[in-house]
Amino acid sequence: MTEETKCSCGSANVALFPCAGAANVGQLSNKIAIELEKQGIGNLMCTAGIGARAPGLMKSAEASDRILTIDAAQ
Repeated sequence: MTEETKCSCGSANVALFPCAGAANVGQLSNKIAIELEKQGIGNLMCTAGIGARAPGLMKSAEASDRILTIDAAQ
């Protein structure tokens, strides 16, 4: 029997914001976010776009039920 992965946050509308940064360990956050998206847990979004206040990205983030940030900073 295969177990289905479920998001513990209780929402299908989850924004995933990884912070890959310039460090090699930062790339782990990006890999984790990609895997979470593949599993249907959330939608990968661009962290830099929030800093730039990109209108489309801001609207998508604001429409999300939950926001999950993944930061691998040391």
